[in-house]
Amino acid sequence: MRISLREIKEARVVMRVIVQCKLAEHETLAKYLDEAGQLVAIFMTIVRNKDANMKARTLNPIVLNS
Repeated sequence: MRISLREIKEARVVMRVIVQCKLAEHETLAKYLDEAGQLVAIFMTIVRNKDANMKARTLNPIVLNS
């Protein structure tokens, strides 16, 4: 998930540069900047929750009946 998050952030930066520099198809691309931001937020939430769950499991390990 971290790799996906990194790639989405990188794509968003490239999209912002294209829009700000008014390069090819910048009007069309501008519409997708909000979507890219939403994807970043979704993946950030997933990564944070995963990290929190992993930390909770290391602090409170599950004891299995042997």
